[in-house]
Amino acid sequence: IINIITNKKNIEGFNAGINTNTGTRVNRSSFNVNAGKNRFGISGSGGARYGWPRDGKTTEINNVYNEFGDIISNQIKKGDFIGNWLGFRGSIDLYYDINMYNSITTNFQTSGQNKFNNYDQDVILNDLETYNYQIKDSTSNKSSDYEFTLNYTKLFENKPGKELTTSFQYGTQISNDNKNIDQQNFDDIIIENSMNGNGFEVTSQVDYIHPLTNENKIEAGVKYIGRHTRNKYETSIDNYDVISWLPDDSLTNLFKYDQKVTAAFLSGNFNLVNDFGVLLGVRYEHTNINGSYDREYENFNNSYNNIVPSLTISKKLNMFRTIKFSYTNRIKRPGMSKINTNTEISDLSNISRGNPSLFPSQSHQLELGYTSFKPGLMSSFYLYYKESLDVIEAYTTLIELDTLNIFETNYFNTGNNKSIGFNFFGSATILNNLTIRGSFDLYTYNMRTKLNEVDLVRDNLIYKYSFNANLKLGNGYKAESRAFFRSPRQTIQGERPS
Repeated sequence: IINIITNKKNIEGFNAGINTNTGTRVNRSSFNVNAGKNRFGISGSGGARYGWPRDGKTTEINNVYNEFGDIISNQIKKGDFIGNWLGFRGSIDLYYDINMYNSITTNFQTSGQNKFNNYDQDVILNDLETYNYQIKDSTSNKSSDYEFTLNYTKLFENKPGKELTTSFQYGTQISNDNKNIDQQNFDDIIIENSMNGNGFEVTSQVDYIHPLTNENKIEAGVKYIGRHTRNKYETSIDNYDVISWLPDDSLTNLFKYDQKVTAAFLSGNFNLVNDFGVLLGVRYEHTNINGSYDREYENFNNSYNNIVPSLTISKKLNMFRTIKFSYTNRIKRPGMSKINTNTEISDLSNISRGNPSLFPSQSHQLELGYTSFKPGLMSSFYLYYKESLDVIEAYTTLIELDTLNIFETNYFNTGNNKSIGFNFFGSATILNNLTIRGSFDLYTYNMRTKLNEVDLVRDNLIYKYSFNANLKLGNGYKAESRAFFRSPRQTIQGERPS
């Protein structure tokens, strides 16, 4: 559950700005306009991002082993790809102070993107026989979002810090995805898949802050989220005999998915003696899910309840250093891409689809952190232990046919993962001109599960880091550099690209 947050900035007068930058990978341009007088203000902003066409080479290897560890089937795909994308955003914000104790803010924003990827691959398949063939794969994805937010805030004259806020938000999304496969020189076939989706989300919430003595406070609130999505997908095949093992009824459908979440929370923020601070809270959530199809699949309905506690204890060592211990419990619900039953065919040996039977995963995390801040220098170190239950992962199974082996990738709640990790973030400013920032995250992957009556264990190390430098050149000019790296994602079956 994420609260609606709209920052209110009182504006006096008029100002505007334009910003643009270009690079070897990404180009960005943006503008903003602000105008306000007394109790009323309006601001607008917009921007666009454009990536230069990216080209590269791909290699993919799929092996099938028997019970003795011998390879009985092998597929090697090598080729070239090129991709590109364009994104845009825009927003308008309004605020009106009715009086000293009552105010209204509203926001409208839109965003979207358009991207494509084209692949040309040569394939060698060593199965019962050896086959050499070519695959041309082109995908395009278009999406746009629209969102409206309205907030009313009431302050209380006789109680500074006491605040009541009501919020309403309505958003829509439209998407259009297309994928075309052209396989030549072996079981020649052309496959065209389209998925058109649209949906809307309604959110309403009420938050109340009640101040206590010594800057202590209690917060309470209720919230409702309704998500309603429709996805119509269709696959056409010019040579269905080649892929007759895949049921025709599963290739075209209308998937309707509704999710309703009702939540209530209570939290307290307390400043104690000797510079100790405590933040504790609890949240209750009730989730109801409905899914239906026009054909083939059975409709489903599921509901569940969750109680989510949190606790943070902090201690100020001095004006610049703080140590804290925290416990957090989070719920991660599966996204639409993981439950949508649209069958995506990469080639005649690889297909993927979502799993509507997924249920949310939960995590419990204990964290010990240390933060130091001085003028020009900031650093933070965290050690943590995280236990994730019913983790959602991509899982590939083998469909064995008389003449071919098919790899089907789906999503499952594969099991429980226990991680120990270390996180660092630091920032330093040198001679008031050069600012350097860096982060590093290292944690273990320790999965224990049982799938298809087989006990599975996998242990590995995952890490990522980033670097950023900003140099002021004078006269309003500056130079900036960024770099980042992320190791492959881990699943119970092995590694997948990040």
